[in-house]
Amino acid sequence: MSSGFGDFQKILNRVFDDREVFLQPKFIVEVGAQNGDLIAQAFELVKGKTIRGKNLSIAPLEVVALVLEDDTQSVIRNELHAVPHRIASVESYTQDSIIKALKNVGIDDIGSVLFLSYFQDVSFVPSPFGWIQWQTSENSNLLAKAKQGWFPKDEE
Repeated sequence: MSSGFGDFQKILNRVFDDREVFLQPKFIVEVGAQNGDLIAQAFELVKGKTIRGKNLSIAPLEVVALVLEDDTQSVIRNELHAVPHRIASVESYTQDSIIKALKNVGIDDIGSVLFLSYFQDVSFVPSPFGWIQWQTSENSNLLAKAKQGWFPKDEE
C-alpha cells in the first residue's frame, strides 16, 4: 500500500468513523472525475473499513462524478456499475458551476458532501467535511500523497 493510499484511508476513517453515522457525508463527489476509479476506491474503502460501511443500510452513501465532457460518462458508468452513483456534467470547475451541477442531479445540501479532486486548480466549494486532494508523483501514476483541507493550499 503506497503512503498516499494509506493517507487516503486515514482521512476516510476520520470522516466516516469519528462522528455519528447520520452526521457524516451522504455523498462523495469527485470533481474532475476521469474514469471513476478514485470515487469507486473511496466507496469501497468506506464500505469495507469504516463504521459507516457497516451501517450503509440505515445511512446510505452515494458517489457523484463531476465531469466536463459527456464522452467520459460511459467509462465512469462502467467503473461505478456496482456502486450507488450519479454523474453530472459541469461547465467549469468553479464553485458556481459545481453547485449548479450538483443541484441538477438532486443534491441541494452541499453540507452533506465530501469532495475529492486530483486537480490543484479547482475552486473549492466550502463543505464541513472539507476536500481530499490527491497529489501524484512526477515520475509515476501512483499516488504520492493524499491530504484533507478546507481551502486550496491551506496545507503545503
